[in-house]
Amino acid sequence: MAIAGDKNTLFASGQADTLRLIVYLTAAVALMVTDHHSHYLDRARAALGGLATPLYRVAQAPVEASRWLWAAASERVELRRENDALRSELLLARARLNAARIETEQNLRLRELLETGRRYRLSGRMVEVFQVDLDPSRQRVLLDGGTAAGVRVGQPVIDAWGLVGQVISTSGSTASIMLLTDPDHAVPVRNARTGQRAVAYGTGRDDRIVLPTLPMNSDLQVGDELLTSGLGGRFPAGFPVAVVREVGVDENGIFARVVAEPLARLRLSSELLLLEEVAVQESEERWPREGHGPPRLVPATAATGEQP
Repeated sequence: MAIAGDKNTLFASGQADTLRLIVYLTAAVALMVTDHHSHYLDRARAALGGLATPLYRVAQAPVEASRWLWAAASERVELRRENDALRSELLLARARLNAARIETEQNLRLRELLETGRRYRLSGRMVEVFQVDLDPSRQRVLLDGGTAAGVRVGQPVIDAWGLVGQVISTSGSTASIMLLTDPDHAVPVRNARTGQRAVAYGTGRDDRIVLPTLPMNSDLQVGDELLTSGLGGRFPAGFPVAVVREVGVDENGIFARVVAEPLARLRLSSELLLLEEVAVQESEERWPREGHGPPRLVPATAATGEQP
């Protein structure tokens, strides 16, 4: 009984599976035939694909984010590199522009200096300023040129605008100039308007010289131009020295006291002109002294030991 029952159950199970397979096959064939004619599965697949698109995007989001971050980082690095390169080029362009501007200004100064020499028929050589010392008790300039370049003690020095001073000492490669504003310096001058002669002394300031002991009836006015008088043969006559800024009376009320501003740009001049001795002699011939045999008036300098 048990064995027979087991056989019937086995066969019954096999028949059910076969029937189920036939049903599945029939349904599959029917679906294929129906899809072949109506294509409804394509629409179903499209609908399911639309529903799956957000899931696909969510799954791809980390990958896309990593790619975007990598591209952004690379682009930022490239932009920073380009920015640094452009900044370097800008700095270089500014440096070249400044160099061109400085060269242009230097050419203008040199042209003005040469024109000054031609205008006053002066002969000399151009030298560069090496160092400037504008201490109140010591107004000096060191030149890049000495005895090896033919620089001599006593040579007058000018720039394109006026008298600068004179050489007081030299070495093989440098020379020291005492500026006309040095407290120990004096220069004979004359008023371009009236022709009155006087001696201008340094004050230790680069913006003023003084004419301290003038008669009270001296005809000097603010704005008068002071020129070298040529007395003493140290400086060429007729060269600009200063402009009168103040006219007053000294502390004792006995003499007139005049304050003048030097025309030479003592702080700014980087090229100066050393005048040759022949130019001074020619200048004396063009500006003869009044009268005959007057006392020689020369600047008082420690280097030469001469007194005005």
